Amino acid sequence: MLPNFIVPGAPRCGTTWLYDCFCEHPDIYVPEIKEVRFFSRDYEKGISYYETHFAGWKGEKAVGELSPTYMDHSEVPKRIYELNPAMKLIFSFRNPVERAYSDYCAALFRKAIDSNIDEALKEDSIIIQRSMYFKYLQRFIKLFPRENIKVMIFEDIKRGPDSYLADVFAFLEVDANFRPSTMLTVSNRRRPRQKSRSLIRVKNFIRENLLGGGKAGAAIARRLRKSGAGELFFKLNRGKEYPELSPAKRAELNQIFKSDVEGLSEFAGRDLTFWFKN
Repeated sequence: MLPNFIVPGAPRCGTTWLYDCFCEHPDIYVPEIKEVRFFSRDYEKGISYYETHFAGWKGEKAVGELSPTYMDHSEVPKRIYELNPAMKLIFSFRNPVERAYSDYCAALFRKAIDSNIDEALKEDSIIIQRSMYFKYLQRFIKLFPRENIKVMIFEDIKRGPDSYLADVFAFLEVDANFRPSTMLTVSNRRRPRQKSRSLIRVKNFIRENLLGGGKAGAAIARRLRKSGAGELFFKLNRGKEYPELSPAKRAELNQIFKSDVEGLSEFAGRDLTFWFKN
């Protein structure tokens, strides 16, 4: 079995919450591993390898995966289209400034960068470019019909998770009245900044080996995440506080994103410039 829907982005926009909700829906099948990343990382392994991630399918109507970093790779839209030109695509976007800041904090958390906030959030940085939603979305628009592309707004989850999920489920043509128990939970809450890079490497090594251990390993990794074991680790390894985003820097970023948000607003049929008023 192969997927009939994919959530290609964007990172830090609520896709973990959406994945948890999908896991509970009786008409939706998603792999034990949230981010398969086949079209960006493992494409050379072939479609037969990709199919192994959906081996647990038991006749669910909607079959999909969520890999938000697909938006980083220019070749991904074409690869997905070649697999299934009728693929349904769900994009989750949020205030681009908040997403960029969240991405920056996540990189500091992983100790993936050590640059200051002004340097990390320069216009040409990958963190800023990931918030240029419409720029990346156009790669998909050129290939897929408009009715196969669903743009969801992260802030709508806070305003009304019930209606948000009803909209997504209707798009996937599954029971739109189903409400998962995880609907009111918060996923990927910002964690304390970490002080030891070595401990993070050990933790990530264990996690990656579990995720690479097939369905059983992925299930164990998921149970550990839900048990709070990771949160305990983060508290014990707590480091300095995150730098704050100054009003001046926020205003600068608002200007950088202005044109892209206007393009996205037109495509989505919704004025998203409210992001700049927060």
